[in-house]
Amino acid sequence: MAPTIVIASDHPATATLVTAVRQAQPRATVVEAPNFKTAAEAVRRQRPELVLVDLDLTDGGGFASLLTVKQMRATTRVLALGWDEEPSLVQRARWFGAQGFLPWSAPPVLVRTTLARTLAGEECWLPDTFRPLPPEAEPLPDTPAVARQLSTLTPGQMRVLLALNAGLLNKQIAYEMNITEATVKAHLTAVYRKLGVKNRQDAARIARTLLASTPFANSAAGHG
Repeated sequence: MAPTIVIASDHPATATLVTAVRQAQPRATVVEAPNFKTAAEAVRRQRPELVLVDLDLTDGGGFASLLTVKQMRATTRVLALGWDEEPSLVQRARWFGAQGFLPWSAPPVLVRTTLARTLAGEECWLPDTFRPLPPEAEPLPDTPAVARQLSTLTPGQMRVLLALNAGLLNKQIAYEMNITEATVKAHLTAVYRKLGVKNRQDAARIARTLLASTPFANSAAGHG
């Protein structure tokens, strides 16, 4: 059966990647999603075998996108897309639910083999990805444990956490999500409990581990 592949990205190189994916999997149904809202809808409606997620997707929340896809459809395979091949970033993609990492600079042959291996159920990582990292490369102590905590959040709770990290007030979060302030407060209570924190500041500190960009990554990590 031909697979369905969703590509969630607003990166300038997306068109080139889409062409490479179509050439690598000519029988596949390829769905382009220029934002995470569109990608999430595609995951709900089309139940894809594979989702490629740009870690710097404008509305995606970094690694939160990986977690959300897995929450929506646990059997879907996820590949993280990134410009920076910094091992610490790739490792975090793994902790937050990806089965592999594909750099934007990947040649067509690497795209082909990565897609084939991932669709076959393998993990597909760059060579030398998981060498020991220096302590300063960790955004928080015991990041894998933090990733497990974050994976327990519902999609709604994740959206509230990301909005909180962006500095929005409860009434602003309610407006953005089209819910009541009481629902926002209920989500926050659940977030604090699941993350083992007591206030917005501590929750926001944990939320920062979801951001794709890191102070120790080189300047090529963004879309520029």
